[in-house]
Order: sequence, then C-alpha cells, then structure tokens
Amino acid sequence: MERADLGKEWIKQLQQWWDVHAYYPKEAADKNESGTVKLHLLIHQNGLVWIVKVVQSSGSEILDKAGHDVFLDALLRPFPQGTSAPEADIFLSVHYVLTQRRK
Repeated sequence: MERADLGKEWIKQLQQWWDVHAYYPKEAADKNESGTVKLHLLIHQNGLVWIVKVVQSSGSEILDKAGHDVFLDALLRPFPQGTSAPEADIFLSVHYVLTQRRK
C-alpha cells in the first residue's frame, strides 16, 4: 500500500499541534523523570491518528503513556491537497525535559 509523503509544511504543522497539546505529567515531574519517547503514528488521509505505538521507551512508563495518549485518536491536519496515499507512517521522538528540577 502506498504511504504518503506529507512534506515539510505538514510536519511543521504537526510540531505546532504537539506544542499546543503536549503536557508534562505531574507525577513524572514530581519524580524528576525526563526522557525521549519514540513513537510510530499511522495517520489516515483525513488527519485521524488511528494507531500509536511506543517503539522506544523513555525509561519512564508515565512519560511513555503521556506521549502515547496525547496522539491516541487525535485529529491532525488533513493531508495536503493532491496527496493520493490513504495513510502515512510517521516516526517521531518526543522529548520530555524538566527545565527546573524539583527538590
């Protein structure tokens, strides 16, 4: 099956979506947990994320779940006009970094 190449502008919009919807779980912050979660998203042409998989753990179950759950059933921007592929595979790294450690 053909997979979509969504282009730089769509990826930039995905980053903007993440910036609006991402959250740092309080429980992870309380435990001073940080890390990078690597995710695989399968997205329909209409922008619906229908599969989210953690492909590499951050080392924190809390952060892994937060990264997973923020994308689960999310509705992103539809594919650019003229994109014929019915779905896209997106692999991304989500970085959770505490800028101020709690004591």
